[in-house]
Amino acid sequence: MSHALHHVRQRGALAVQLSMAALAAGLVAGAAGAWVVRGWQAGAQLQTERAAYARDLAYAEAATTRAVEDARTEEQRRTAAMQEIADATQASLAAVRADAVRARAAADRLRNAATAYAAAHCGGASPDTAAAPGSASAAGPGLVLADLFGRADDRAGELAAAFDAAHAAGLACERSYDALTGAAP
Repeated sequence: MSHALHHVRQRGALAVQLSMAALAAGLVAGAAGAWVVRGWQAGAQLQTERAAYARDLAYAEAATTRAVEDARTEEQRRTAAMQEIADATQASLAAVRADAVRARAAADRLRNAATAYAAAHCGGASPDTAAAPGSASAAGPGLVLADLFGRADDRAGELAAAFDAAHAAGLACERSYDALTGAAP
């Protein structure tokens, strides 16, 4: 019986070894299968991340394009507004210069009329005999007054022209600021 017992033990040991080998093979196959499944999952996750990155990149590019277009539109609006203001300012200054020319002509006519009136009605030379002949004081007090009036009118015209130019420039500056900042005029 010992031989039969030995044979049964060998078969049992062989069965145990085969069972162990099958178990090991099953564990290896299961681990390999899990590794393959995990690899598939990682591949799918990588594809999902790539798609999300591509979507985010497309959104960023579209936002950048919109921002550049908006900036260009704003720049064009500002440039057009500044050109319109410059044109309006030039027209205003041309009108101011034309008004100054008309005012100067009117002042000259008035000065000539005042001088003619003074010569006709305030005649006579000044009692100051030391004055040079042909000077305003030698011509009489009326002519001195007419000359003084003419000088004051010339100075007033100069000041008015300077004021008008400064006023036009100030208005242009204000309109430019409002156009650039988007403030309501």
